[in-house]
Amino acid sequence: MPEEKQQKLAIVVKSDTYEDMVLALSFAGIAVNSGIETAMFFTSRASRVLKKGGFEELENAPLDAVGEKYRDRCAEMGFANMADVLGQLKQKGGLRVYVCTRGMRGFDIRQEDLIPQCDGVIGTATFLLQEIMTSTSIVTF
Repeated sequence: MPEEKQQKLAIVVKSDTYEDMVLALSFAGIAVNSGIETAMFFTSRASRVLKKGGFEELENAPLDAVGEKYRDRCAEMGFANMADVLGQLKQKGGLRVYVCTRGMRGFDIRQEDLIPQCDGVIGTATFLLQEIMTSTSIVTF
């Protein structure tokens, strides 16, 4: 009988909207809690959230009335501090978090500016070849 391939999820986060970030972290949480090895790649505008204070800027950015209501409800559900949510997921194991080199250059983010939840800086090609090509599922936000 052929060996079953371990489930592996690659999440590409390029959007820096509050709703997309909640959804990306939710998918990561579901996967990690289900024992699925997960790699997140923050690129383009989303690279900024892995900078110290980046999640806080996103959480406090002005929103329209519907967005404000959604953010309030998400806070009630445990998404008041996204950096903490990411840290809790990292502590469970099975989650790797990377930031894109191009995103860092585009927003003048230095290595020392990154939050501790970030495992490293890699390029798009590296994430494609090492994570996406070996994943059983891929999600983009």
